[in-house]
Amino acid sequence: MKKNILIKGAMSLLLVGTLASCSSDYLQTDPLSSVTDTTVFQSTKEAQYAVNGLSQLMAFPMGGNQDGYPCGNVGEAYLMTLWGSAFGQDYFNYHLGMFQGGQLMNLNQFTNTRYGINSQIYGYLYTIVKQANSIIEVIDNVPENAEGERDQIKAEALVYRAHAYVRLLQLWGPRWSDSDNGNRKTIVLRTTSEVGPSPLVPMNEVLDLIYQDCNTAISLFQQEAVAAQPRANVGVPDLSVAYGVLARAALLKNDWATAETAAHNAQIGHEIMSAEQWCSGFMEWNDDYMWSNSVNPDDKLSNASWGSRNACNGHYPVYWQMGAGSMNVDLYRLLDENDIRRTRFMFPDNLRTISASIKDANWWNDRYVDMTTMNIYTDPVKNRSWVMNIMRYGAKMTPAPPSFADQVVAAYTDITGGNGTPFVQFGAQYKFYVAGGSDQLSQYPYMRSAEMLLTEAEACYEQGKIQQAQALITKLCQKRIEGYTSCTLTGEALRDEIRLQRRIELWGEGVGFFDQKRWGVHLIRRAWVAGDTTSGNVRSTNAMDIAPDQCNHWVLAIPSVEYEYNEMVQENELRW
Repeated sequence: MKKNILIKGAMSLLLVGTLASCSSDYLQTDPLSSVTDTTVFQSTKEAQYAVNGLSQLMAFPMGGNQDGYPCGNVGEAYLMTLWGSAFGQDYFNYHLGMFQGGQLMNLNQFTNTRYGINSQIYGYLYTIVKQANSIIEVIDNVPENAEGERDQIKAEALVYRAHAYVRLLQLWGPRWSDSDNGNRKTIVLRTTSEVGPSPLVPMNEVLDLIYQDCNTAISLFQQEAVAAQPRANVGVPDLSVAYGVLARAALLKNDWATAETAAHNAQIGHEIMSAEQWCSGFMEWNDDYMWSNSVNPDDKLSNASWGSRNACNGHYPVYWQMGAGSMNVDLYRLLDENDIRRTRFMFPDNLRTISASIKDANWWNDRYVDMTTMNIYTDPVKNRSWVMNIMRYGAKMTPAPPSFADQVVAAYTDITGGNGTPFVQFGAQYKFYVAGGSDQLSQYPYMRSAEMLLTEAEACYEQGKIQQAQALITKLCQKRIEGYTSCTLTGEALRDEIRLQRRIELWGEGVGFFDQKRWGVHLIRRAWVAGDTTSGNVRSTNAMDIAPDQCNHWVLAIPSVEYEYNEMVQENELRW
């Protein structure tokens, strides 16, 4: 009887995520149930449960601890925050800097094959691959309850697999300019549910599979019978997500024509957020969202949710008094003064809208700012007036409660600690909130139409389609910048504007580091210096200037959990 890790039910499949922990045997997964392929799914209804289980695997943080650190936060939102944002220069998170000794944020562990956090996310992504493969292998023989269901499920599983391989290439693959035109070996390519020894393959082989999976899924989704089927939930891929994953893959190989077409098609049926929506806390689905965790008050995630640790009013930022992420002041300085997105970050000029007495010099004065944490001192004697103004600004920035919340945090209106004083960081974000009281509910976007618009704009620019790129930037900026008319930039100035808009529009949404890596630009975080109002807002231990050819070319080394189990992979194969 063939062993198969795939079993009935979303929650049963979800439990497989715990196998992708920091342990060294994540690939040697004992089955939760021993079943034959023919008895796994009695109908497409049961097969859909398994697909829904993949959406749960992505939404729920799973895992354990490594060396006393909370590395058990595996799921798509955590991947996007830790690896997609914290590795980059625009997002600073003191929690990550402190608990990991700065190692995560400073890219010091790229060649460490035994670093638990990297091993865990590696296992998480290959768990998605394995489960998707298990569904793909058997779905063609599963009896249908209704016409189109079988092909819909197959398309969904194909997109999941493609997505996981995109993520693996973003972290364990080289940027295209370092890839020898795609011939450099990258990762293990697994296309069946059997986990056995397998070699690293060239980047092009992985990309070929991703393209094939996405294009097959697109064809299936476009069938009339499939198109008539309802989407299971917003955590399960649909046609727009299939196009979006293809667009992301195309960016990895500078395939601008494919990126343009796929990103354009991905936006169909979606509309980018209004300024009001962008400022509403990112707590619930709107037309801009293409793919997200599915919020259900019955899930009772509480302190395990992404928002509990990363939303500005989450439980842990309140308890730890570390803040929930801040923006690099050097990015902020590049933004138009009328950009509505500026208002969601705590900087001197924003605080002056509350009190004209606030001076820039205060922000570079160690009487007011703790240089080891970048937190605002809350001494009621020295800083009483300033602290009160910060609290008023926080209250002003609080969005209205979303409609899905079954209850809302009562003290939601300002970011305060147990002693009633705020502990916001220099540049603290007010972009992401949670609602739902103890359940800490939020709906973090895995993919948005705005990302696809900016991908299309970049692809158009790289192909010399300047007017199309200008029109796309105009469409976005007219919704974000009061009084904005049109984009008339050309040449490198247009390229830089497209990149700037990606950095601010998608801040904290897990694209910053991946963009910087593929652009091949220096990663620069400047330190805060007392008395120097032109300095940065990052603590000195996290300040850096990393060139594209440093830190293993920003490529993670294959974890020991792979090469110690898989004799066809050598320890040093992904080190420059």
